[in-house]
Parts: sequence; structure tokens; C-alpha cells
Amino acid sequence: LAGESPDNYPEIRATLDLWGFNSYTDYLYNVCELGFLEGLIPVLEIGSLTSESLESLLEIVGGVKLMLDSVQAQAYHEVYPSSPGKHIEKRLKMLQLLGKEGATAFTGLMVGIGESLSHRKDVLSVIAKLHKSFGHIHEVTIQNFVPQKGTAFADRKAATHKEMLKTVELAFEILPEDVLINVPIHTVESPMDFIDLGVRDLGTVPFGQYVVEAPNSPSIDQTIHDIKEAG
Repeated sequence: LAGESPDNYPEIRATLDLWGFNSYTDYLYNVCELGFLEGLIPVLEIGSLTSESLESLLEIVGGVKLMLDSVQAQAYHEVYPSSPGKHIEKRLKMLQLLGKEGATAFTGLMVGIGESLSHRKDVLSVIAKLHKSFGHIHEVTIQNFVPQKGTAFADRKAATHKEMLKTVELAFEILPEDVLINVPIHTVESPMDFIDLGVRDLGTVPFGQYVVEAPNSPSIDQTIHDIKEAG
């Protein structure tokens, strides 16, 4: 719900009132400030914000992450029936606002949720255009869809390794050289193939109960060994 105006949900609004926060933005600011005081640099991932909320939060965060997990218009309601905040137009406006505010932005796209290769190409081209205008895109994540048990997409087919490699190749062709391309280490079956393409960022090291992992993904130790072996 974080990307869908949480203040509008009665249960969340009641919790914010109980905790003494005027808005969800105030709550986020407080959490980010606590992290900052502990020596961390918060990066916010919350979906679209108003310009007023963004201006406030940029006082305390080091960057904003906004994924463009989008599909063509005809497939939108099948993939995101209850998520108006996922509309590509709305997210691109937010990415543009980040540029105008001089905020460091982290973005990317999901591969295999119903979008076409040409749609991915269009999204990457728009990201490149925004970066050329504002110079604010730090990183673009190319993440493959991995079906998970107990979710609405449990039976959906996963993105193939070939689809991922082709999309990463497109990203290198389209994106400016100063934009990092990230491929999450825990969702792909052969990280070395992406390193061979030129990827130098394999994302964060995942941990915890709700980590999405591909069935054939090698362990982190194995990947580290393979990287050392490759020199």
C-alpha cells in the first residue's frame, strides 16, 4: 500500500493517529531521520509523491527508488487491477519531478509480467531521455519476474534467461554510460552471464523470510567463487 496514498486507508490512518503522525509523509520522515542518526543513508521507495511531500523528504534521504514495472495499456488491468499508482504515465511524471528537484533516482523495470520487448525498449528510451535532461538517474535495475507460491501470479510463467539477457543488452545499448545497470543476484540463474555482458552491480545481498529467489539461482558463495575464478 505504500505506493497508493496510505493516508486514504482507514486502518493506516488510524494507526498514524495513534502514533501521533499528521500524515504518512511525517511518519516516513521520522523513520528516515532515525536511520540517518544511526549513520545510514536512507533511500526511499514509496511510489508517487506530491511535490510538497517530496520536498520535505528530500531533506533527509539520499535518493528515491521508483521502479517502472509497467506493461502495455491493454494488459494493465490484468496485471495491476488494484494499483493505480503503477500507471506508467504517473510514475514517469514522478521520475521527472525527481529530476526537477535534483534528487538522485534509482529506477528499473520488471521483465516477464506481460510486457513486450518493444515496450521494454520504449521504457528504457524514456529513462535515457530523462537522464539526459536532468542527469539524476543513478541506477537502472533489470529484474526478472519469479512466480511465488501464495500470490496471484503463482501460476504465471517466469521470465526466461534469454529474455533477461536480451533486455540487459538493450539497456547497455540505450542508457547513457554513466547510468549503472543492476541485475539482482538472487533472481537469475547464471549471474556470470550478465557479468560477461558488462554488468558490474549485482544488487544487494538478500536475507530474511520474504526474499524472492529463483529456483536455479546459485548461492552467493558460489557466485563469489565464480567471479574470482573469472578474474
